Amino acid sequence: MRCGLGGFQEAKVANIRLGMGDLGNAKNNYIRWMKVLSKQRMGSITGKRLRNYALYALGEIILVVIGILIAVSINNWNEDSKQEEVLQGYLKAYKTDLETDTLIVGRTLQMFDVKAEQFELFLSDSVTAQTYQEHPEGFGLILSYVPFEMQQKGFTLLSNYTNEKEEVTDSLLIDIIANHSFHLDAITSTQKMIKEDIRETMNYFKNNEPWVADLLQGDVSNPEMIAYFTSKQHKGRVAIHEMLVIGNMAAFLNSYKSKAIQTIAAIEERLQEE
Repeated sequence: MRCGLGGFQEAKVANIRLGMGDLGNAKNNYIRWMKVLSKQRMGSITGKRLRNYALYALGEIILVVIGILIAVSINNWNEDSKQEEVLQGYLKAYKTDLETDTLIVGRTLQMFDVKAEQFELFLSDSVTAQTYQEHPEGFGLILSYVPFEMQQKGFTLLSNYTNEKEEVTDSLLIDIIANHSFHLDAITSTQKMIKEDIRETMNYFKNNEPWVADLLQGDVSNPEMIAYFTSKQHKGRVAIHEMLVIGNMAAFLNSYKSKAIQTIAAIEERLQEE
């Protein structure tokens, strides 16, 4: 009986130990599952934070880019405004030059009108010694000219301004540069030919006509002098000089004056728009 009772107690203790082992295993399994669930939960939370941070960073980058673009646009606008102010100043300077030139050209053309009448008189077939005696200005008709120099300050400013540009699309500037350059070359070259023609005539007088000293001193009574001035040779010289002065120079000055008036109006219109 003692042995049977002792065996029963041992079996009971063994069962209790077995139950305690199952509880321990269950506890360990619970802990392991909780760790897995915690890791999954933390991973989910970390992923959300990364996405939120990425979206925030992207938004910041977009704002910075927009800010840079706005700053560049403002800077470009300010630079364009400064350039436009500079251009307006240059246009005003050129307008002043044109106003001065048109005034001078107008007076020069009036003198050319007088010369044109003189050329017509002394190139006529009816010219005689009496003609020269009644109109002594004929002796110096081809020995002098009225010089004219175009104003250059405003044009130089505009020319330098356009040279600094990679491309010029302003039609007003293009027209100004082209028109001024053409007339400057035409007027300058024509005046050079007129001066050369006068020089050739004076050299001829100096080397071939002994009465040249009387002529320069205003004494036009020498018969040989009268004979020369009424000759076909001299009439040929008068015709050449008339072509240079009236045919070329006066024509270029009229063209320049007409274009200058148009340009002044165009500049005034541009300045009023700004």
